[in-house]
Amino acid sequence: MQNEYAGFWIRLIAYIIDSIIIYAIFIPIAFIVGLLVGLIGSLSGFNHHSIIQLSEFLGTLIGILGFVSYFTFLEKSKAQATFGKRLCSLQVTDITGNRLTTRTALFRTLGKYLSAFIFLIGFIMAAFTKKKQSLHDLIAKTYVIKKQKVN
Repeated sequence: MQNEYAGFWIRLIAYIIDSIIIYAIFIPIAFIVGLLVGLIGSLSGFNHHSIIQLSEFLGTLIGILGFVSYFTFLEKSKAQATFGKRLCSLQVTDITGNRLTTRTALFRTLGKYLSAFIFLIGFIMAAFTKKKQSLHDLIAKTYVIKKQKVN
């Protein structure tokens, strides 16, 4: 049985679900870290401007690490999908149809930054390529497919 490639819209829905999950987890973490940095910084005598800069840096770092970890580890997992992709019955495979290695999953996830950086064109490409691949899929040599139902 041949795989059916997942189109742009279903992938977008999965991504929105994943974004909600990521924000629900990592915004509170970043907030708590910001509070702790502010408290410790104030008690240590750092100036207000330095505390704000450090809090912003740590918040950004937590967000990036959270995003990269979430997509990398879930897409290379046995399920081959993030929670959003699971809810949409999607899976990520390499070009041979196998589960991603950690390296390929990381490469694919980092490629999403490039897809976003060029005015989201890298994501929109999934609507126009033959195998419905986004730029990061082409870079990492991966596909997003509709999960086959087991009879």
